[in-house]
Amino acid sequence: MLYQVAEDLRKVLEQEDAQFAADQRWLRVLTMVEDRGGRVSAAEWAKIGAKCGYDPRGLGGFHTGAEASVKRLKSTDERQLTAAGRRYLEKYGRVR
Repeated sequence: MLYQVAEDLRKVLEQEDAQFAADQRWLRVLTMVEDRGGRVSAAEWAKIGAKCGYDPRGLGGFHTGAEASVKRLKSTDERQLTAAGRRYLEKYGRVR
């Protein structure tokens, strides 16, 4: 019985660690963009994503939804932190 309780606790902690790591990862991306003035080139965006463990295809999620944290500027192909992205940093904190 004690073994089963320990095993259940281990599983819960692993799930929480995975969620914590995912939260830290996306906040680190936003922090790195903010640290560069809130706007980065497409190449820098890809480098930031890679540095934070994202596949380049996975970065599209930052641009989606009504509260997208980053937007692509069509005229320059730069990525810019949105007001929602800044609110996320204020609410959840910056990760360096």
